[in-house]
Amino acid sequence: MSNSSELLAAIDKANSEDVILLEDGNYLIDKTINLSKELTITSKEQKVTIQFDALKTGFLMHPKGILHLENLNIIGTPEQDLFKTLDENMSMAYGIHLNHVNISNFKSVLDASKSSFADEITISGSQFINCKNGFLLDKETDDKGDYNVEFLTVTNSTFDNISNEVIDFYRGGYDESTIGGVLTLSNNVFKNCGKEDKDEILINTRGIINVTMKDNLFTNNKTKLTAVLWGAKGQEPINNTITNSGEIKVVENIALKLVY
Repeated sequence: MSNSSELLAAIDKANSEDVILLEDGNYLIDKTINLSKELTITSKEQKVTIQFDALKTGFLMHPKGILHLENLNIIGTPEQDLFKTLDENMSMAYGIHLNHVNISNFKSVLDASKSSFADEITISGSQFINCKNGFLLDKETDDKGDYNVEFLTVTNSTFDNISNEVIDFYRGGYDESTIGGVLTLSNNVFKNCGKEDKDEILINTRGIINVTMKDNLFTNNKTKLTAVLWGAKGQEPINNTITNSGEIKVVENIALKLVY
């Protein structure tokens, strides 16, 4: 692919599990990309920039939509979400996989709707810069044990100047029939984030059963707390470095409405 029209046509015509290889250059996208199949969009040397223009949403995830983005630079505007899910009829799971992707200037990287569910969201070797929000997985507030993703895994990545929520991953209530989700954060850097975060917790894991925070660096973040971990579920921070940022607090039990 060498231009925006060819890219959009290729996405539309692709079969599930196809790979679209982009040639070096800039691709200006002026329409929302709807995704209901598994697709990989990649380049060889990360000299490709995809810029979304004049839209509220970059990729709209549908049931069975699984997107792999690799070796890309993606730019948005403060009015845009890079990823959103359908507001209704998310009858089956979706997935997002980001590998060596630089993302900047969006309102949110992902804003997941109520009743949407991802099997996996994986991020590796990527950068998120100058966005208002990172990953908003916080819509299941009926407190019935539901949550928006099973496995959220972030490794070897950087979050720089995310002004509000960096990760907000919510599971409410005490329904023991749901045993998730699973959040793994390892070898990441979080810096200059949270200056507009009203709850003053950089990484929200409210009610999530399995949380691993290991070998991360937190520098110059503006929140009172970096995270609140659930001691009764065996959660504890491992070898994180915190400089001019809030502490990682471990509480044995959490209140029903998760008021810290």
